[in-house]
Amino acid sequence: MGVVVLMLGATAATLAIRYKIVPGKNVAGKPTVIVDDKIPAQHYDTVLLRKFNNVSALLNIKDRACTYSGVINIVDKADSGQTVKNAGFLVCKQGSSCYFKMGNTETLNNGGIYLNIDHDNKRIFLGPQKSITVPDLTIGPGLKKGLEDENYSLSQKTAGPNQTLILENEKHITCKEYAVTYDTSTLKVSRIFARMTNLNAPLDKSKEKTVDVMFTSWENTADIDKHIDVKKILIEEDKKLRLADKYKNYELIRIQ
Repeated sequence: MGVVVLMLGATAATLAIRYKIVPGKNVAGKPTVIVDDKIPAQHYDTVLLRKFNNVSALLNIKDRACTYSGVINIVDKADSGQTVKNAGFLVCKQGSSCYFKMGNTETLNNGGIYLNIDHDNKRIFLGPQKSITVPDLTIGPGLKKGLEDENYSLSQKTAGPNQTLILENEKHITCKEYAVTYDTSTLKVSRIFARMTNLNAPLDKSKEKTVDVMFTSWENTADIDKHIDVKKILIEEDKKLRLADKYKNYELIRIQ
């Protein structure tokens, strides 16, 4: 389910490695990253910790059905070719089955088959259903230690009914900022934002990457068949599969 699911699992508090970035390069010409057991401990507000844990639970889709949609923007200041602007997405998941649409690409993983339709390049990939791994965002008692180990600060901003919980560490090896915005009255998450470190220039803010996911709908139900009808894409004739006439100009590629 691509970057959207990765964003749901990007809760930096689940990390547990004490790394920090320091200026300069090592003999291999790479940024210097060291293990530091002397990083000063952060001090956290108990109420904020509880809020962050509760919001993380709202995002935990590991063991429940869900359908959510929205818009994603990705800005990679070091590689403009990775930019994604206002790409609409939809995710529908139930158990080990799912449907995912982003832009003009659709992916189905259901009923024993994996189907990926690239409408822009007119290609359809067909193979056996794949296992999917969904991050478990249950944090619980380990939250405080997880944040301390990563030296993240935890703060909040409020704008009307919306509250944003923010993790920040400008010298973190992978994610310098992770923020979740939710409606305090409905307890629905409306936005996830992450600012990622460029490992080739970790202290250079002009080369950072940001991923911004805005949710427009979120339901705790799923109807995968509603979004795509395989029988209208693949036709079985003489025990062989061919593409339906609507997709006759597409290339069918079989994968394992």
